[in-house]
Amino acid sequence: MPDPIDTSLAIFGAINIKKDRLKAVRAILSYPLINWVSQYFSRTRDADGELMFVSFCNEVLNAEKGKLMNREWEQCDRALIHYELSAYDRLNEFDKYIELFNACRRDKPYTITYSKNRNDEIINKYVLYEDQVYKYVHFLYGVDFRYQIILRKYEKQRKGKLPDTMLRRQMEDLTPEEYDLRIEQLQKLLDYIISRYQSGGGRG
Repeated sequence: MPDPIDTSLAIFGAINIKKDRLKAVRAILSYPLINWVSQYFSRTRDADGELMFVSFCNEVLNAEKGKLMNREWEQCDRALIHYELSAYDRLNEFDKYIELFNACRRDKPYTITYSKNRNDEIINKYVLYEDQVYKYVHFLYGVDFRYQIILRKYEKQRKGKLPDTMLRRQMEDLTPEEYDLRIEQLQKLLDYIISRYQSGGGRG
């Protein structure tokens, strides 16, 4: 069975990654495939592969930046930031998670929009600016809950008080049978996504 990640890079219009890397990255970071990719890394626990994936996509996007509109660039960048945070979380590399989160909160002012009437203490921490109708909230607001957990884990780790039960389980903790079953399930899901897209059921 082919590796689903390799397969996924070729599903829209028979994309060949060697011929059109940008087209492949655009596809894999767009709906519906982006949801499948998230499941792939979550189910396989392949955090090292997730970081390699982020690095590859960033390399392609930086090389082809002039071909993307600002909005598309931002959407891709947001997605890759979330993947990288997820990988550090899965690897229990709390210091790297915190460092990346703080750097992106400072340097990547991407926003999500909420009604100005929404008065939430956590949202208000992430408000970048507002107008008469909306609050424009930093996109990392959505993972603040996880960030707070990581901060607490990191503090316990620094003090030598973090129990193993608070660590995320790793890819090597899966038995070969568990891993193979998950890959099989992921392949079936990918086949379903492809068939839906080809039939027009996944468009628009």
